[in-house]
Amino acid sequence: SKNKDFLDTPLNTRPNTTTKIVPVVFHIIHDGHFIGTEENISAEQVEDAIRIMNEDFNLLNDDLENVAGAFEDIIGNVNVEFRLAQLDPNGNCSNGITRTFSNMTNQADDCIKDLINWDDTKYLNIWVVEDISSEINAAAYTYLPSSPYVIHGIVANHQYVGSIGSSSNSAYARHTLTHESGHFFNLSHTWGGYAPNGDPDNCSNDDDVEDTPNTIGTNSSCNLSQESCQSLDNIQNFMDYANCTCMFTEGQVARMQNCLNSS
Repeated sequence: SKNKDFLDTPLNTRPNTTTKIVPVVFHIIHDGHFIGTEENISAEQVEDAIRIMNEDFNLLNDDLENVAGAFEDIIGNVNVEFRLAQLDPNGNCSNGITRTFSNMTNQADDCIKDLINWDDTKYLNIWVVEDISSEINAAAYTYLPSSPYVIHGIVANHQYVGSIGSSSNSAYARHTLTHESGHFFNLSHTWGGYAPNGDPDNCSNDDDVEDTPNTIGTNSSCNLSQESCQSLDNIQNFMDYANCTCMFTEGQVARMQNCLNSS
């Protein structure tokens, strides 16, 4: 198929922009558990999460071969490489992982960012916690870059980080950090904004990306024939909540690249 031919083409010969390197630091906020248990996840689980993010952002994820035929021609290569930071903000050597003891890891919210954060104009901060406040009610969350007065980065329940260790290793969990990184680089949900997914009124919303069809969104399902707004839904898009997400579109790539190139 055309998609297979594209995927068989070496990355460095595909039409895209220069690879951008994003330094990442994982701040593991724990409540005294041994390293490698519960929210105090191991370095191996962190590295596994980085691997998955890089696969998803560079057309290297195995599940990409499952993309519905209607969307094969618009699969986008973000061409971003995530790397664990090798230097901290003071120029000291780092493995890109910090560990902070605090009971704020339970029912966590933005307050944990005051415990530890690195310059969010130079690093992607990812805070790993036991669970997230019920008021937020999410596996992970972040803010669009235009959001004022916040420290930017991703707060994530440890069960949604990577695919090993304490991760639940569901299809949804494996791609949670990819989804949140999309928000970090200025992507909305495919149904537009932060309205609840599945609401018929979402057909009137737009995510400001031309090649993503309007949709009401889906949740933990994978109906490849779903047409919720009089056109086929791209439910396999990383910015949906389906349990089979595996792609960004070329339009989403352009939006993320514009964000990365912005001052």
